[in-house]
Amino acid sequence: LIVMMISCLSLGSCQGTQSNEQSVPAHSPQALEQLIKTLQSTAVRSVKDARGSLKKHMFTSPQLANLLVDGSQRAELIQAFITEQSAVALKEVPWALRAAYEAGMKEVVVTRVGPNMGGKNAPGDLLLLQNLTQRSGLYTVRVQNEDGSKKLRISGWLYLPKQGWKTLLKLGELLEGAPHE
Repeated sequence: LIVMMISCLSLGSCQGTQSNEQSVPAHSPQALEQLIKTLQSTAVRSVKDARGSLKKHMFTSPQLANLLVDGSQRAELIQAFITEQSAVALKEVPWALRAAYEAGMKEVVVTRVGPNMGGKNAPGDLLLLQNLTQRSGLYTVRVQNEDGSKKLRISGWLYLPKQGWKTLLKLGELLEGAPHE
């Protein structure tokens, strides 16, 4: 009987057993929501581990060069992203996710960036969207409390087929401050 119960639990194949986990496509907003929840729960357990997990979702210089449209500021934006935003985010985001959890901010809201989203767009989102070579979907994530009165925003998420979910962080805000061609 014990062997049968262990088999049922590990295989999920016994009659009347259903899995609560639903498979979602890797490129879906629901997958991004699951990713952020996992990052937050990892940060609660270990900021160091969360930092390692987040690093996998940060862009490298070559990836950014392929993603951003040609322009006079492209090299400067890539350099600023890598040396400033990425470095700061790797230090601060895991701590911020942990603090958000401790403050009751456990709900993850994923919003697609677009011209019809109005105030749901984060600063610089639309400008960032215009400066991407691919526009398959740019998302902003908010980790918030139940009533939405407290929020932590992580901007610039997009899915790349061979690389998974990556974040451009506040690159859109850098674009807002850059001179436009």
